[in-house]
Amino acid sequence: MVTTVGNQPVATPRAALRNGQIIIGFFALGIVLFLGVAAILVISAAAPPPVPGMPVPGMSGSGSGAATSSPGFMGISPPVFAGALSVLIVAAMGIGVLTRLTMIARAKGVWANRTDDEQAINTISGLHLQASILRAVPVEGLGLLAAAVFFLDGSWLMLGPGLLSVLLLIVGMPTRTQMASFIEAATGGTPAADASLRP
Repeated sequence: MVTTVGNQPVATPRAALRNGQIIIGFFALGIVLFLGVAAILVISAAAPPPVPGMPVPGMSGSGSGAATSSPGFMGISPPVFAGALSVLIVAAMGIGVLTRLTMIARAKGVWANRTDDEQAINTISGLHLQASILRAVPVEGLGLLAAAVFFLDGSWLMLGPGLLSVLLLIVGMPTRTQMASFIEAATGGTPAADASLRP
């Protein structure tokens, strides 16, 4: 269900929650698909070339050893690159906590200046949706980077940060409990806010 404030549509908390789950689910699915395609191509490229001595295109080395003897992406060894990406992915989730706190502060302002409880709660649920997406975007970007390096360099170590980003996106997917906590933090826990998330 979607209500309107003036001429602007505002999703109800349940609709905003569902939208957030769908969007972040597609983020995770995109990384999984990219990793899958890259893995198929890396396996195919690691097979012996059809003509003896012919190099395999698209890999850092040549022949069947390209996938295991990669010199690294841009001169950086695969273990170092994979480790750095993993740290950045976890750090990105940590920054998401600051994003949530910023959105809660904005939501408190919306509630303090409200003229209608239901419209204010709908707006606050939209802020929760924004916070969830802003937290997920850098994680998705780094996961796609890991998949791209895996595709270009052929190092299986890149699966680590790629799958880590998928895991964190799934774990961080917005839930009813998270949204209820966000709305409660902004409104002080009103009956209208509790009712807005009931099935």
